[in-house]
Amino acid sequence: MKALTVSSLLSLVAAHGIVKQVILNDQTHTGPYPNYGDDSEIKSKGPIRQVTNTKPIKDIYSPNLSCGRDSVPSEYSAPVAAGTDVEFIWNGGEDGIPWPHSTGPIITYMGNCNGDCKNVDPTTIDFFKISEDDKRPDGMWEQATLKNFNTVKATVPWDIASGNYMIRHEIIALHEANMVGGCEFYPSCINVQVQGGGDAYPSDTVKFPGGYNEQDPGIYLPNMYDSQQGITDYQQPGPALYAAS
Repeated sequence: MKALTVSSLLSLVAAHGIVKQVILNDQTHTGPYPNYGDDSEIKSKGPIRQVTNTKPIKDIYSPNLSCGRDSVPSEYSAPVAAGTDVEFIWNGGEDGIPWPHSTGPIITYMGNCNGDCKNVDPTTIDFFKISEDDKRPDGMWEQATLKNFNTVKATVPWDIASGNYMIRHEIIALHEANMVGGCEFYPSCINVQVQGGGDAYPSDTVKFPGGYNEQDPGIYLPNMYDSQQGITDYQQPGPALYAAS
């Protein structure tokens, strides 16, 4: 029984995870399964871009940091009203396995596609940050709540210009961040059409790759397992959070 339990845990961690569903304007959109390199299994007719597998991105300078491993353009942009919440549902695999990790931030970006998002290279998009979650007041990382199938929410700024945007939502797992290059990145991209917006075009933006450095304070934490220092005042990577005005 003990061996079975250990085996199950190893299998769960090996699977890691993906954004399984996203809720926009009270409509639930289910993402495609990873295609595992089989082009015949490419099915990205919804707003969530398909990836090759559920494993993390470890190379911070890889083009895969933009939207996930070998992500496939989505054919559809889902409507979302400016000023409303987007809800993300993570799975630790394909069939109802919970998210396995518990340490690290959850960050959401948006970037204007300046046209149809299905035709844009995500590495060229200028992303601005719309949400960031790390530790809660009780000391638990928000990421840890995903083990109980909790969802993550981010609000589309009410003042951004209407149009086609790519949402880049990611989990950063820090359990090996005491080593340079130890961070695990799980980015996922969703095509949306913002409706009822204002006239703002956020300027504090980054591209991926390029938005992070492997020795940024929120990515390389050499003292994270030090009993006296650890992770106390976590510094989020990337640009400042965009504030609608």
